[in-house]
Amino acid sequence: MAIRNLGVDCGTDYLAAGGTEGNGISFYNNLGSETLNTPSPPYVLMKGDEVQNVTILLKDRFSPYHGLLIENSYNPTVNNLNVWGGVHGVALKTAGGRFTNINVRDCCNYHRACCRKYGLYSS
Repeated sequence: MAIRNLGVDCGTDYLAAGGTEGNGISFYNNLGSETLNTPSPPYVLMKGDEVQNVTILLKDRFSPYHGLLIENSYNPTVNNLNVWGGVHGVALKTAGGRFTNINVRDCCNYHRACCRKYGLYSS
């Protein structure tokens, strides 16, 4: 999946107008659960994920969500990403990938981004 040239607003004005708080953008596994942190047999990872020229606004730094979550993906591309707010900011749990020009501001997580790269698997 590719997302390009997009603004995602999960901020206070959106919520005041009746919107629902949640992750800005999530690419999570096709292995069964958003909370799965490691691939399991048959080690099928999503391929071709791309986020380019995207800005994401969450409610505030204590919003218990991710601005961007990419999980169980093989070599995703993230370029020119701006995230404001959220406890986690950006979480990248991938096998490889190219991540450039990522700006994360006003997040509660000290590191602002969580990156875990899986090894390459074979079945």
